[in-house]
Amino acid sequence: MKVTGTAGLVSIAMLVTVFAAHAEEVPEVLRAQRFELVNATGQVIGMLTGTEEGPALVLMDAEGKKRATVAVKADGPSVTLLAADETPKATLNLGNDGHPGLNLKDATGKTRYDLRLREDERPCMLFWDQKAEKPRMGVGVNPMGNPNMNLFDAEFVKRVWIHLLADEGPGLGVASKEKTVWSTPEAK
Repeated sequence: MKVTGTAGLVSIAMLVTVFAAHAEEVPEVLRAQRFELVNATGQVIGMLTGTEEGPALVLMDAEGKKRATVAVKADGPSVTLLAADETPKATLNLGNDGHPGLNLKDATGKTRYDLRLREDERPCMLFWDQKAEKPRMGVGVNPMGNPNMNLFDAEFVKRVWIHLLADEGPGLGVASKEKTVWSTPEAK
C-alpha cells in the first residue's frame, strides 16, 4: 500500500508539474472568426466576431436576445443599445471624420432624434415627426456662434426660424415654400 500511495503521489506531482508548465505557456497569437462568452449553464451571452463590415462585440440578455453591440464598420465605430425585441433604440457613433453623434429611434426603428457635431465642430440637434422621413425641427449654432432654431415642413423646407445674433439681437422669420413672408429684423 505504501508503494501504491507513493507512486500515486509521484504521479500527481508529475501531473501538477506538467500542467503548471503548460499553464504558463501563452500563445502569441490566438485566431478565430468568432469567440463566444457563455454563462454557467452554457448559454451564449456574448460574442466577439469578425464580419465583412468589421469587428463586433455583441452582448445578450438572459433570454439570449441581442441588447448591446460595439462595432467598427467602414463609416466608423459605434455602440448600439437594443430593446427587448432587438430593435435598435440608441446609437452613439463616431464618424470617420472624427465627429460624434447620438441617434435615438422609436419602437419601429425610425430615427426620431439626432445629436451631432458637424464638420465645423458646431453642435446640431434634429427632431423627426412620427413618419420619421425628414427632420421637422433643428436646433444648433450658426457659423458665427449664434444659437438658432428652425422648423421644417414635411419636405424639409425651412418655414419658421428663430435666432439670436450677437450684433442684431433676436430674430424671427416665417416663410412659404418659395420665399420669406415675414421676418424681423428683415431677411437680407
